[in-house]
Amino acid sequence: MKSTARKRYYHMVFVVLLSVSLLCLGCTPAEEPIEGEQPDTESPVEEVAGEPIKIGMIQPITGPIAASGTALRDGARIYAEYINDQGGINGRPIDLIVEDSANDPAMAASAFNKLISRDKVLAVIGAWGSSPTLAVVPLAKQNEIPLVVDTASNYKVTDKNEEGSPWIFRVTAPTIMESRVLSAILIDDLGLKNPYILSVNNDWGRGTADVFTAYYEGEGYPVGGVDYLDQAETNYQVNLTKILSSGADSIILTADAAQAALVVEQASGLGLDLPILAPGLSCSMYKITKLAGMEAAEGFMQTAAYIGSVDPMMTADPEGARYFNETWEAKGYDVIEIQEAAKGWDSLMVLCEAMKTIDSDKISSASIRDALENVEAPGICFGNIKFEEWENFIFQNVPPVSVVGVIDGKYSVILEPTKPIPEN
Repeated sequence: MKSTARKRYYHMVFVVLLSVSLLCLGCTPAEEPIEGEQPDTESPVEEVAGEPIKIGMIQPITGPIAASGTALRDGARIYAEYINDQGGINGRPIDLIVEDSANDPAMAASAFNKLISRDKVLAVIGAWGSSPTLAVVPLAKQNEIPLVVDTASNYKVTDKNEEGSPWIFRVTAPTIMESRVLSAILIDDLGLKNPYILSVNNDWGRGTADVFTAYYEGEGYPVGGVDYLDQAETNYQVNLTKILSSGADSIILTADAAQAALVVEQASGLGLDLPILAPGLSCSMYKITKLAGMEAAEGFMQTAAYIGSVDPMMTADPEGARYFNETWEAKGYDVIEIQEAAKGWDSLMVLCEAMKTIDSDKISSASIRDALENVEAPGICFGNIKFEEWENFIFQNVPPVSVVGVIDGKYSVILEPTKPIPEN
């Protein structure tokens, strides 16, 4: 962030230093998975007398994205414990059953089939990445099982001309919503006029690259180049050398936080001193600084869904955000995963809020679907959650998008939560 324009902008930035207690949130990682483990049913169901309500969850608990999936699972567990301590749903406890996908489409599809045939779940949360989610969506529609989409941002998931369906409810923002919010600041305020687009080579990364390439072309600013990364790759010297010689003034990086941290670290090692923006709502600045170092991460920015770790008052449910932060810390989980974990809380929370409106003996997949269509619930992560139409999207929540980052060695709020506005 060396340019004068960017320095002027950052004088306007609301900088928030994390408190000592937040920086010191437990350094113990969330529970490590065991490969081949049986479905996880750790929700405390024994304290509530009614018949358990089985809710499935599909996450990458193993593989290169395991930390994100494990965190999201643990965030949902925190909410399951919370709601069960309150007496469950009209006297019935939540039984959260988790299956591993390793972020692989075939494994995600198999996990979904297990959950509905063996475990008889009434609804499913998942499946993190866009590719595994798109593998699960047709199965949810075919079997008429409500699917709450927690992370996948590919437009197809809820686009009425693609996979959108009354059985698919997305709480997170598709990439086009992120870009609408970012378009107000990308060029003039952040000074990203000629970015190089670097994306993981899957539905999420390719979709994001397409959206941002189209945006810049429409504004008359061609991108410096586009390159794709294998999800399991760890050496990016070739990619970064291309960027170094491209003349690009910035990088738009689509990758999970662990992979992004390697890119940030290696870019710094090459002397590639460019601001990096990570869209996708999944690239935690806490994790980037822990893995790559604060100095290497200078100028790193990310879109964020959960800003409650910085300031609970910026969320739609400040009390819930404070409770979540405190519980995350009390369990000894690592702050670097808290942004992902908050998605798990909201995904299960909105299902439970919908089920509260249903008579206890009438809770079914069909009644849950109907209740989700009409639910409105304040979340800690995804704003005031309500499923509606937005341009071509159906049954789509419209969450606020924030931008946070590392500016002058400090964790900073660059853009406070801003709701995307559809085009006329």
